[in-house]
Amino acid sequence: MQSFTSIGPMLDLVAVFSIVTIYSGIMLPVIILLSFILGYSTINTVYRFSSDFVSNGGYYTYVGKSIGKFPAIFTGLLYLMYASLVLPNISLFITGFLSQALSVFYNIPPITGLLVSLLFPSLVVILVSRGMSLTVKYTVIAGLLELAMVVVSDLLFFTHHAAGFPLYVGYKFRLNAVFLGIVFGILVFSGSGSSIFLSDFVSNAKKTIPGSLLSSYTVSGLLMVISSLALVFFLGKNGVSSYSVDPYVLLSVIYSRLGPYFYLIFILFSIISSANLSVSYCNALRNSFQRMLNENVFGAFRLKGNSQGVLMAIILVISFGTGILAFVYNAYFFIFAALAGVVSLSYMAIHIITNIALIRHRGNGRIYGAVLPPVLSSSILLVSFYYSAIAPGSSLFTSDVLFLCVILVALLSSTISRLKKDWYNNIRITSDDGMTSS
Repeated sequence: MQSFTSIGPMLDLVAVFSIVTIYSGIMLPVIILLSFILGYSTINTVYRFSSDFVSNGGYYTYVGKSIGKFPAIFTGLLYLMYASLVLPNISLFITGFLSQALSVFYNIPPITGLLVSLLFPSLVVILVSRGMSLTVKYTVIAGLLELAMVVVSDLLFFTHHAAGFPLYVGYKFRLNAVFLGIVFGILVFSGSGSSIFLSDFVSNAKKTIPGSLLSSYTVSGLLMVISSLALVFFLGKNGVSSYSVDPYVLLSVIYSRLGPYFYLIFILFSIISSANLSVSYCNALRNSFQRMLNENVFGAFRLKGNSQGVLMAIILVISFGTGILAFVYNAYFFIFAALAGVVSLSYMAIHIITNIALIRHRGNGRIYGAVLPPVLSSSILLVSFYYSAIAPGSSLFTSDVLFLCVILVALLSSTISRLKKDWYNNIRITSDDGMTSS
């Protein structure tokens, strides 16, 4: 359920799909399907590594055990930085979403948005701070409810579809739009591997984690493909065009066609989904951070006392800062989209590195059948990367700049650790088999 809730199906339906439609329009289901298929080659890498190593360090451990400490430190820091943006990013969306959704019933004062952007991350951090046992129970119960709600929503969307909707008549297919859409289509499935960060808490993890990865990814992936198709049928061609400009168009259509009661239920489950995804990511982030801390990745900067509390405090500061900035400029969705781009680009970069690590790891073992999927995955990720971050005319300028800053900080921190010989030599990347990286 950790992998399922980290995908956040309801949140994808109301948030991420709207970003994909900016580039893909009514090709949304095709983009989600392509992203889903691509994701199998990407999830294969996590599947293979989790079958060999058990560690809450996740990508950091996999890279370290295969190609060395320096790329492992860079990968771990890159993960920590982009994962720290997930809660602030979701807080921004849910703030704009709630303000728009409740304006149907009330005249919402602007200050309400600021209060929501401060309250939502605070409640998530409080829940996560209560410990793994409570949060796992919460994600299981809330995740099952969310799954049922997505299925019900899809059925209603199909049965209340736009009249006389000609699906792809007259649509011009553009290759660059496909790859730009895939950048955010990948984001739909970016949390699917988060269960690897709970490996130390799972019995027989080398079998349980890989199995749960494939099953949860398949179920959630098929559900997202069906949901994207249901959404397109529900909105129609003109509705999708409006949705790509204003993501809250979906709310008004739901209200007019499905009535106020379902409208309120839909809003409630969107909030639940946002909380599910936030809690799942925070759990994964905390476990990875603790593993890196225990293995001396932070060297002389090793935190004393409640290190988990310090991490959560940093995430809260980022959440509050972005919330205040969005309030001042009334730019909740713009900043959300920019940060979503950073998260997606970082996710792709980490998986390219992890794919290289798998090629090295499996290649040494002469298991060449496992090498082709990471090569395919990296190739498609690099093409998507080119169209989003490098190609002339890319429309992700803000995300590119922020992503570059994240990369530079991670690279600089990794370089500093390597220059400090006592620090660097004391880093020990381990897994449950007791092996240590060189």
